[in-house]
Amino acid sequence: MRCLTIILTIILLHSCAKEKSTLKETIKRTKVDSISNLNELRTFIKTTDSTLNQFLYATPKSYNQEGFHVAKIKRRLDSMFPNITFIKEDFDANGFTDLIITGAFYQHSFKVMAIMNYGNDHYAPIPLTLSLINDFPIYPKLVYKDEIPAVELYSISNYAENFENGISKTTLVYKYGRFIDFNEESEDYQISQIEYRAEGCFGTCPVFELVLNENAKSSFIARYHNFSKTLKIDPNKEEGYFETTIAKDKFSELCEIINYLQIKNLSDSYFAGGTCQPSCTLKVYFTDGTVKTIEDYGKSGTNGLYYLYRKLSDLRFNQDWVKL
Repeated sequence: MRCLTIILTIILLHSCAKEKSTLKETIKRTKVDSISNLNELRTFIKTTDSTLNQFLYATPKSYNQEGFHVAKIKRRLDSMFPNITFIKEDFDANGFTDLIITGAFYQHSFKVMAIMNYGNDHYAPIPLTLSLINDFPIYPKLVYKDEIPAVELYSISNYAENFENGISKTTLVYKYGRFIDFNEESEDYQISQIEYRAEGCFGTCPVFELVLNENAKSSFIARYHNFSKTLKIDPNKEEGYFETTIAKDKFSELCEIINYLQIKNLSDSYFAGGTCQPSCTLKVYFTDGTVKTIEDYGKSGTNGLYYLYRKLSDLRFNQDWVKL
């Protein structure tokens, strides 16, 4: 009986190994797979996308600990993480290996970037950190959630001197074509209406309001800088009031994202820091009579919210609006 058990165990292990080998064989090799050191990585980054020409690659541990106000937390984070130069994994399950890299676009503005690999030398950089200024290194870690690859980002929180209260962790997973905050499961909110108001900035940030309903008329109030790139419009006059019935699949997509983000559990306000940044207000009305309101200065409260705001903003141009 014992011999039979050993034989079955060997067969099972061989089967698992063969399955893993088969999965690896499905990865289509590209330039990313051949990168083995920092020089190769830096050369690859410079030729990948013009937006990365000014990106200065560096690992979080490469920065001098004593150069930061909270050196104690920097030392603690350094001890928690190996000196990994980059992360390779197929995050969007398209068969091509993607990259996660760290660095800065200028001194002490730390970023974590994903370089998505679509094959045929087609790559697209996606920022995993949204704030314009991050003056403390961010440590990425590859993890798996239900066998799905995800990225944990560790950094300092509120410049606290106490380690237990001073470390923030964000877990991101590639979903809906973007890296957003990971949740174990979606909620099942029944949503009756979505309102979104985008405020201005020190510049030409679009200013508009959306009131969205699934099976009734929705409105779009275009105030300033919505059409300035395509139409010659008097910048001192509001651009117009529009109505339409939102495509059902678009409204359903918004509801699906809101449910996945578990929006009722998010903060009521976010502040990105800095000045002259655009802000927005999101209101979600539920059929149970409750309302969730989020005020977001900087439009980057979380990765998931950032993605939702972009989907809402896109509705200005992908629906059949009728000007009244």
